[in-house]
Amino acid sequence: MNRHALSTLALAVLSAALCSAPAAGQIPALQRCDKLMADADRMALTITECSEAMAASRAALAAAGSVSTGSEEKVVTSSAPLPVDLTRAAMTEPLHGRLISYYAYAAFAAGDPSQCSPLAHIGGVQESLCRKAVSDLDFTRSRYGADAELLKACRRTDEESGGGPSPCCASLAENRNRPEPCAKLVPSCFDAASCRGFFGSWAGDARACRALPMPAPGDCKGDECPKLRQERVANCEADAAFARAFKARSLEQCGGSQRCRVLMGAGKAVAREIAAKDLKNPAGAWFLKSGWKTPIVLSRTRVPAKALKPAPGAASKSLEFMGFVCAEPLSSKENREAMAAVLAAARSCLTDVETATAQPARALADAVDARQEKLIRLSLRLDKHFEGGKPAKAPAPAPK
Repeated sequence: MNRHALSTLALAVLSAALCSAPAAGQIPALQRCDKLMADADRMALTITECSEAMAASRAALAAAGSVSTGSEEKVVTSSAPLPVDLTRAAMTEPLHGRLISYYAYAAFAAGDPSQCSPLAHIGGVQESLCRKAVSDLDFTRSRYGADAELLKACRRTDEESGGGPSPCCASLAENRNRPEPCAKLVPSCFDAASCRGFFGSWAGDARACRALPMPAPGDCKGDECPKLRQERVANCEADAAFARAFKARSLEQCGGSQRCRVLMGAGKAVAREIAAKDLKNPAGAWFLKSGWKTPIVLSRTRVPAKALKPAPGAASKSLEFMGFVCAEPLSSKENREAMAAVLAAARSCLTDVETATAQPARALADAVDARQEKLIRLSLRLDKHFEGGKPAKAPAPAPK
């Protein structure tokens, strides 16, 4: 049951109570129970929010194939969206480019393009850009491998670009070691300037990179085109530096080129540098600290309340209340007892009101009945979140 439904239910009960208000002399007796009824409402909302968050966590983990069977494993994830102000910041240069570079370099170093997935939360195209960057790095690295490796990486770049298999990949693998490869690849696969830049960088010569043409009209719009060309020239020059570094087996040949260093196997170190230097702003910190969304701890062991802290900028809300702790297993003995204790306290108060009033007014009796019915409905709904666990009994009251 979501919070909106709970709020609607609470308003309906309150309205009914106001319409049949008990006698003035009996009001204080009933009002003593209202705080306990509010506690029951809050417990219901807390358990519902926790249950929904854990369900979202399990679904995300299952989709990523990363659920661990370790008894101490803890995973941080959530269902809360990135705030609008941070989304806007994450889409603004230079942060946008650095975020994509960070995730692309880390994903390439890990050999796992799915590590680009956090960027999906500022728009699917951002994740796509990251995956394209990973496949491009893989393709550049594959130039120095066997034909089959090059062919596979080339076709993967076609897939990431949204196109079907291109005959140019097979033609590239077939002609790459010929004296004049461009004679076979222009104009069917390259324009002349792009072909010279491609094979020049492959040989470690960056001079032809500066002559790369503007992108095709379908690749960009307006002011994006010069920026995209500048990026392609920079990548071409970095690939030339990588060719020299690869031949010399020396990372120093990369100079200041991050792309070259990543291709030489320093992807994790470069990603850490970007995080330390360029992603200290609120949006960058949000992405790097909590995986882009409000954290919920999903664990096979009970986690202290202090471990469940909202990410920076998130709406403040507690997922612990009156002994309930938002941790796996949700249907733990402690959690069931916490729920039962809150409901029992409200029921006990209502019973006391009835028994303490020798001749309760009809309005008071109706108000008490309405509250008792509400507690029954809450109990039935909350039991659904604890399916599979044993029914809990409220702790015995302390002797007076």
